[in-house]
Amino acid sequence: MGRVALDAGLASGDWPWPGKQVYVLTSRPVPPDVAADVVVASDSPSELLDRVRGSGIAGDAFLLGGQRTLSAFLALGAVDGLGLLELPVVFGEGVPFSRPGAQQSRLRLERHRVFPDGTGEHVYSRIRTPSQNAR
Repeated sequence: MGRVALDAGLASGDWPWPGKQVYVLTSRPVPPDVAADVVVASDSPSELLDRVRGSGIAGDAFLLGGQRTLSAFLALGAVDGLGLLELPVVFGEGVPFSRPGAQQSRLRLERHRVFPDGTGEHVYSRIRTPSQNAR
């Protein structure tokens, strides 16, 4: 996850990921009360990806972050699926989903649902081109 996601988790009161191995990509020091199962990485995204892949994690890893974190891992070809939550809140100008100049990623909608509070969840799989399949 990126640093903003970590800060949101810390501010929530109860740690949202108890018992989960969490890797945080950040260049800033984290507060001393961060859970013991959090690995702070100041590596580049590619070095962090190598570290996670070499950790022996079985199955999928969940990437939680904003446009910088997502863009970095999309560029590395490390994102196979994308889940988006659409909140029923207007933030003024909003935050762009991707960074200027980001590589285009084609997606296929796999499923969607709406929660009672109006939040929409959309889950996509990434459509890979033949050159991306080689990664």
